[in-house]
Amino acid sequence: FEQWNHSVLKDPRVKIIFNDARNYLLGAKKKYDVIISEPSNPWISAASPLFTKEYFELIQKRLNPGGVFCQWMQMYGVRLTDVKSVLATVKSVFPDISLWNPFGFDTLIMSTPGGLSIDYADFEKRFVYAKADAAGLGIKNPLELLIKFVTAAPEIEDFVRGAKLNTDDKPLIEFSAPKSLYDVSLAHINHKVIQNNIKTVSPYITTAKGASVNGADMTLAGKYISAGIFAGAESELKLLARKEVNAKIYNLLGYALQRQNKLEEALEVFEKSVRMKGSKPDAFVNLSQIYLAKNETEKAVIYAKKALAVKKSALSYNQMGLARLKLGHAKEAAKDFAEAYKMTPSFIPSYINEAIVHIDFIKNPMAAIDILNRAISVDSENADVFYQMGRAMNKMGMLEQAAASFNQAIQLDRAYKSIVTREIVKMSKLRVKKII
Repeated sequence: FEQWNHSVLKDPRVKIIFNDARNYLLGAKKKYDVIISEPSNPWISAASPLFTKEYFELIQKRLNPGGVFCQWMQMYGVRLTDVKSVLATVKSVFPDISLWNPFGFDTLIMSTPGGLSIDYADFEKRFVYAKADAAGLGIKNPLELLIKFVTAAPEIEDFVRGAKLNTDDKPLIEFSAPKSLYDVSLAHINHKVIQNNIKTVSPYITTAKGASVNGADMTLAGKYISAGIFAGAESELKLLARKEVNAKIYNLLGYALQRQNKLEEALEVFEKSVRMKGSKPDAFVNLSQIYLAKNETEKAVIYAKKALAVKKSALSYNQMGLARLKLGHAKEAAKDFAEAYKMTPSFIPSYINEAIVHIDFIKNPMAAIDILNRAISVDSENADVFYQMGRAMNKMGMLEQAAASFNQAIQLDRAYKSIVTREIVKMSKLRVKKII
């Protein structure tokens, strides 16, 4: 692993101690500024004692005043009650903890005496030393590291309320974790719960930099949205909205709520946003999308028209097409989708939407093939374009070409394997019915 650890074992500053972690800490007199505990999984009997209250108390005794402790905990192969138990157990010894989700299904529990406090100017200087390693995780700047924050002590207190402590006498996790070891769904369930509980890190930043919306892509709210961390964006933007009534803040907040399917709250925010000075047509488009999701199609059409009245754009034409299609006006919808990509040839969703109209509503798959070929000339890496091409060719009876298009969609995005399978099964059933 020298490529990743930079030959750390050859560094003269590194001292390797071959011993049991608890035994060493128990007998050691030396104290440390930082202790990082990353044992194996807690269902392993040799590792489970490194997740108990008594172990954390031992670590506390071996830390210098102001010393930092970091504990790793996974989200896969364990139930949410186990995750909460570890969090509650660490918090019972280290009250001032914060939770971080650096990547995937792994979390880090950080203890910082006196509570989390980040001097951004100092943090930015120190980030230089980790920049190369962080880049390997897709983290290019300090803000992209900070948005890995999940939540801190006050909210963690609520999150773990009622959770049982993991102790030497009652090593609950050692016995409960193996029961869920092979349940692959738990990783995603736990991750979703963690993602839904994300709060903004900005209250813990002691300098103003990066903690406000100023129109630049480097703002904290913008980073949360770009990363798809919509709960964090919501938390940050609500904080900003209490300080400043601003159309941009409300537009972004509505979008963050909409992406979390909090439609009623998003609706309320966008309604306020469109009445503010400086509101963009995107807010009308978003309102139209929400009303469409709520099956209030007439209102969806009204707001799509308002978006077009403010500014004609590919996005607003595309939304008008979706609303008209829901009303059953397929030909008018097709015209709107065509207008969208004529205005912005790179706007691929409008090609796909018009093709779907021709495949499923107007029943003209040849026209769909022509539209999708134009889309491929613009973007040959879009899996959905090839999937729709396969559907159109299947309708035409061009089975070999359809298979090639379906395979291309799967090559570009493995998620399309199940989608294509369902489509083939559906088409086979239709053919059987026709023969019968």
